[in-house]
Amino acid sequence: MNRHQQTIDDLTRVREALDRQIESIPPAHDVPSEIFFTRLVINNLIRGFSQQT
Repeated sequence: MNRHQQTIDDLTRVREALDRQIESIPPAHDVPSEIFFTRLVINNLIRGFSQQT
């Protein structure tokens, strides 16, 4: 497996963990904006690395 694919896989696992964290927040509470921002950055990194493979 090349390094780009390994990085994509690692970032995907982090994104999935963030998704689980978001889902665990009760509906009456706001999700911290840092979580959404971090998820956005991870999505952009995954997209960038995917274009290089």
